[in-house]
Amino acid sequence: MADYREAFVEIDVAKLRNAIAIADAGRVGEVRFFGEVEASAASMRVVIHRIAGQV
Repeated sequence: MADYREAFVEIDVAKLRNAIAIADAGRVGEVRFFGEVEASAASMRVVIHRIAGQV
């Protein structure tokens, strides 16, 4: 059996850079600022894979 956690990923999109935040589930869940990345498809793909490995 795998251990699953629920988290929400918020992406604030812009033309040049995207800001990313991760929030744990629930009302008392912690919100963490992940950082800003370039708005290219390749950069976003790398970030999504990195987030998937952490959560």
